Amino acid sequence: MDRWLGFSILAAVIALVGCSNPANSAAPSTPTGLAASSANIAGGDSITITWNSVSGATSYELYDTKDGTTPTASNYFKVYSPSSASEYLTNVSLGTLYKFAIAAVNSTGASALSGITTTTTPTALAVTGIVISPGTASEGTISGSTWTPLNQGATLQLSAVVSPSNATIQTVTWSSNASSIVGVNSSGLVTIIGAAGSGTYTITATANDSSGQSATFSVTYTSG
Repeated sequence: MDRWLGFSILAAVIALVGCSNPANSAAPSTPTGLAASSANIAGGDSITITWNSVSGATSYELYDTKDGTTPTASNYFKVYSPSSASEYLTNVSLGTLYKFAIAAVNSTGASALSGITTTTTPTALAVTGIVISPGTASEGTISGSTWTPLNQGATLQLSAVVSPSNATIQTVTWSSNASSIVGVNSSGLVTIIGAAGSGTYTITATANDSSGQSATFSVTYTSG
């Protein structure tokens, strides 16, 4: 009789132990609260995706569609496997509709996919202003936005900074209104070329987007 009682107690203990961790016996529930937002950043766009964390999930599977159309079982593909309830994407395409869904994962498997969230990334962020700053000059004087060199062959390095700082295209094109006398290369290095040609000349930095923004710097040169 004691032997059978012992077996009964042992069986009950084994049954209890087997049921003591039900949290890992099934896949986690489907995440809720999926949301996406996009913004311009320097050199491109970004997307921030968030959702409500799921109890028992050890990671998540973030899905996008291959062609930007409404997601279906056949055209989903996994883009990231974040371990927390958010993801930050960079180097995404400008002016593009993105559609996302999320699943929660644990050792048992993955949940069903969540509902769809969408975001459209901004188009290119235009330049609104340019500031030209003088650097090192081989000779002459600099006063504000004017350089006064003395001799042929003199050089001055200029630099240009566009605003806003997260403009999509941040480069400029340099030009001179008298390139045979005062030249400027693609890096903003100004050189007195002509031996003759006294006057005030204009160096221009023009934004390489479609904004039409530009800034100027003056060179007053009196030939010897």
